[in-house]
Amino acid sequence: QFWSSGTSRRKRAILVAASFALLTAFACRPALCGEIHEAASKGDVAKITELLEKTPDLANDKDKDGLTPLLYAAAFGHKDAVALLLTRKAEINAKDTSSDYGKTPLNAAATNGRGEVVELLLANKADVNLKDSFGGTPLLGAAARGHKSIVALLLANGADVNAKDALGGTPLHAAAVMGNKDIVEMLLANNAVVDARDNEGMTPLNVALFHYNLEVVKVLLEHKADINAKDKDGQTPLKKVLKNPNHTPRSMARWLSGHSYFEPMDANANAAKFLRGNGGRE
Repeated sequence: QFWSSGTSRRKRAILVAASFALLTAFACRPALCGEIHEAASKGDVAKITELLEKTPDLANDKDKDGLTPLLYAAAFGHKDAVALLLTRKAEINAKDTSSDYGKTPLNAAATNGRGEVVELLLANKADVNLKDSFGGTPLLGAAARGHKSIVALLLANGADVNAKDALGGTPLHAAAVMGNKDIVEMLLANNAVVDARDNEGMTPLNVALFHYNLEVVKVLLEHKADINAKDKDGQTPLKKVLKNPNHTPRSMARWLSGHSYFEPMDANANAAKFLRGNGGRE
């Protein structure tokens, strides 16, 4: 590989953490959930009310995946259903317990881009920094998925901009991996550590280079990211380029050299030239 295998693990972890949206892309399955969960997933306030009038404890009932009605309503963005469940004592920070995600309602809503629900949960004192099973916070999920307004909302409500996940990555790593330039800029404006290191010793600049997110690379360099930051193997970006000929993609080479066309060998040489031109060392 052109870069550390740790970076591939990072992207996989971010995609898994962010994929909660896929989990809620369809209605609650009858084999796994009850009437209250299905009603919550559909935002059926009348049905939720009817069920809770008969059995108030259903507000915190968990289905076979360990998801509560509040988590379903939050993930699908049903603000009125969320508000109703909160008035009926639904536990605002309850995590799903049977799946691999460990999401809270706030984490699910933030990851899925449900801005109104995020605002409502925060107003009701949801824990803005509570982590999921991967160590990801709501801010990391929103940053990975590119939900700019939600990132701003979470930051305004005390989200830890430098909170690390299980792989040692921060929201800035997540945004850099996924190429979310605007969010990278927002995080940096809110005191994100530009050269934060994950468990592989990779900085946001390293992972942005690995995934060829060139506009993010520019932003990070403008904010004085260390172009010579070494990973845990002691390798700088330039050293990686020189050790791995023919692995620099043409898209990167074209940007590095004024959008000219280069064959793979030339691409590698021009990547090295760019890094050296910006102070890169082996």
